[in-house]
Amino acid sequence: MRDAVELTDALRRSRAWLGTAGAHPSASLRHALQSLFGVWVCTRALGDDAPAELRPLLDAALEKLDDELEAGSFDPYGYDPKLLLVCLRIFERERTQPAALRTFADSIAEALGSLAQIPAGHAGVAAMLYQLGYPGIRAAAIVPAADEPDLDSLLRGGPDVVRAACSSVAAASHFGAQRIEAPWPQFEGLRRALPVVFLQSLRSYDLDTAAMLLRTSRYLRMRRSGRIEEGISFLVDHQKHDGRFGFFAVEASALEQSEELPGFDEVLTLYLPVTSTCAWALAEQLSDRCLLFERPRGRPRRRAGSVPPLPSYAS
Repeated sequence: MRDAVELTDALRRSRAWLGTAGAHPSASLRHALQSLFGVWVCTRALGDDAPAELRPLLDAALEKLDDELEAGSFDPYGYDPKLLLVCLRIFERERTQPAALRTFADSIAEALGSLAQIPAGHAGVAAMLYQLGYPGIRAAAIVPAADEPDLDSLLRGGPDVVRAACSSVAAASHFGAQRIEAPWPQFEGLRRALPVVFLQSLRSYDLDTAAMLLRTSRYLRMRRSGRIEEGISFLVDHQKHDGRFGFFAVEASALEQSEELPGFDEVLTLYLPVTSTCAWALAEQLSDRCLLFERPRGRPRRRAGSVPPLPSYAS
């Protein structure tokens, strides 16, 4: 069983490594945002105010965003919208207002707010907008997936089925910001399957899916069983001394020789996203509060800008 001291040390190492990787000149905007999120979520769990890694990452991300805007290559639909929304929140907490991200967020809110029911595929984005205080996004309008997998499907369906079920839990719980209330019977299959598929993902060295399942166990308020504890220990044991997670020498060698990814960079392409997601999962285990949102009671909800809805997103 890993204690709080070990988890704290692991998060501090990851935060230091992410702060260096994301601010590297060869890092793209996507890499900078992934690192920014990882550093911020580690900081939230550790309870620090202003770590040394945060400001350089904020500056690097803004510089790379400006470069893409000047080149006309910034396409917010090419990014995970949840990553952009969380990073916008981070920027605003640090008193920075990237207009391009604000316009994108307002447009999404307009599009989803115009729907009587928000489809399950957009539930995670809608939950984030709701927690960020956007008007017109009602929790009751988020429609859970109608065909949630049962126990057998989760055990045999592979990573995609498992990850989709985890995404449904994240949306229903608003990423841990609220309890999942009945009736949510479809999550019973995932509760029963989670310890098994968690270890399966670790055995296949799918650290992304394992980290997602670990966060899901927290959102479902499952007790930390022996298998969950084994998985946490596995993740900590597979952190390098410099703070990144995973041992990908075989995968990196194969990708370097492949022609599918020209200019492949193992640090940015492999280690950075895996380290960010593993750090997030461990941070959720260390902290006893929701890491992504903390809108105080009584705070006025945000007014969306007068940006026309984006049918391409709603559709």
